[in-house]
Amino acid sequence: MAGPLTEPERDALALFLRRVRDTFPHEEVVGTLFGSRARGEGRPDSDLDVLVVMRTDDLPVRRHIFDLAYEVFLQTDVFVSPLVLSRDGLATLKRSGRRLVRDIERDGVAV
Repeated sequence: MAGPLTEPERDALALFLRRVRDTFPHEEVVGTLFGSRARGEGRPDSDLDVLVVMRTDDLPVRRHIFDLAYEVFLQTDVFVSPLVLSRDGLATLKRSGRRLVRDIERDGVAV
């Protein structure tokens, strides 16, 4: 897990990803912490930005993952903010040269 996180944040992130993986057992779920927390610049009120890459990222899947993040927030008081993309969607963003993807590739921490 990422070093700049507190123990409760690491636990919340692990819980979130475990719930995603348990909910979608036939998916290869890849998680990457990005943003201020990955750079070690997060404040106590900063959320945990997490890229969740799966084979599928249709609207029902994304909604379910957002619901899981909210459930983790209610349980831990740590706000996990998922960005859900399919592998194809991530590849498309990479080809577009979007700054977000460059930042994730530069600062992201696999979780």
